[in-house]
Amino acid sequence: MPCSASPGNLREELKEHRVKVTSISPGPTLTASWEGFEAPPDRMMPPEDIASVIWSAYTLAPQTVVEDIMLRPILGDIS
Repeated sequence: MPCSASPGNLREELKEHRVKVTSISPGPTLTASWEGFEAPPDRMMPPEDIASVIWSAYTLAPQTVVEDIMLRPILGDIS
């Protein structure tokens, strides 16, 4: 059975198998992917925060799913 690209559709296709699907949208995170971009490091999120939120969602009870995670710096996105 082919899967669609949409997280919502993927969740629908997999829920009968009790597979959790979470869409994760982190904002600017202080990782190597931002090398060369001039932004103050204190405006970027530490990768440990992203990992902590993902781990928290993963360790919830089997009957609970976090469908969407959106993380942004408190002062807004960096442009």
